[in-house]
Amino acid sequence: MYSVFDLYIKSYIEKNKKVVLWGTGIISQNLLEKSSNLKKLISTVIDSNSDRQELNFFNFRIKSPISLKQSEVDIIIVASIAFVDDIIYDIINNYRIKATIISCKGIIQSNL
Repeated sequence: MYSVFDLYIKSYIEKNKKVVLWGTGIISQNLLEKSSNLKKLISTVIDSNSDRQELNFFNFRIKSPISLKQSEVDIIIVASIAFVDDIIYDIINNYRIKATIISCKGIIQSNL
């Protein structure tokens, strides 16, 4: 599974896309450990849990979702199963971020 994901991600590296990883749980850990291309592509790691914000995660400083309002994002990888619906809702409706969202639910275009 990770090799297919890695190939998919590589195509975005070649297109110079700005990618955000949302979540710092086991799914994110597995993605970063098993996808050699993903680390090259991620510009920011986001977590809604304020206890995790500003901590280091695989050499990335974990940021608040509010920080995304101040930057342009092409792709958001939602690395959560338990909170995926809430996160996608927040991205589209509360933070109003126009981006491609990749999650366990598939690929969603947030065209606000």
